[in-house]
Amino acid sequence: MIRMASIWGWLFLIVAAGTFAQTSSTTSEAEVCTAEDYVISAVALNELIAKHKPDRVLLRDHTFERSPRIAMDSTLPPEVSDEVKVYFAFRNASNAKIDGGKIKAPVEIILLSAEEEGRLIESGGGCDRKAPMVFVSRPAVNAGHNRALISVGTSCYGVEEDSVLLLLGKDGGDWKVMSSLVTSSTTIDYFPPQS
Repeated sequence: MIRMASIWGWLFLIVAAGTFAQTSSTTSEAEVCTAEDYVISAVALNELIAKHKPDRVLLRDHTFERSPRIAMDSTLPPEVSDEVKVYFAFRNASNAKIDGGKIKAPVEIILLSAEEEGRLIESGGGCDRKAPMVFVSRPAVNAGHNRALISVGTSCYGVEEDSVLLLLGKDGGDWKVMSSLVTSSTTIDYFPPQS
């Protein structure tokens, strides 16, 4: 009887582990960008880089996590509904993998892994206007699919990041940037002093 209970115990653990593995892979697979994310990201990136006309952009191969505080800013215009603010904060609590081939841009997009970005920063790169290092959040779209909130930015030598929160609109046609809402700058200490 004890042996039978032991066998059932092991079977239960194997089934539970298999279920957990499936749940984990489903969760990580869900952290991908949608087709609409790519369209909105392309419009936002084009807005960000339009005045510099670079030869190419170096894009992080994952969306960046955004502080929920920025989307909950009470000074945002009424076009940014509470629904979109909450959805933006939710979607950007974790990052998602980016497929660079799905972003249609007038310039070449080169994806950088975290390791490649680190090597570029260590060598003093990433601040070239002809090949800026850029990043993008996951967009949040309202229920009517005619307003979207997204954050895009640039990173310079890995010590300063500038980003802008954009409101996009779509009235029967293509997505277009309606306004720049919040601009922020962050100093990043990639190489903190050692104790």
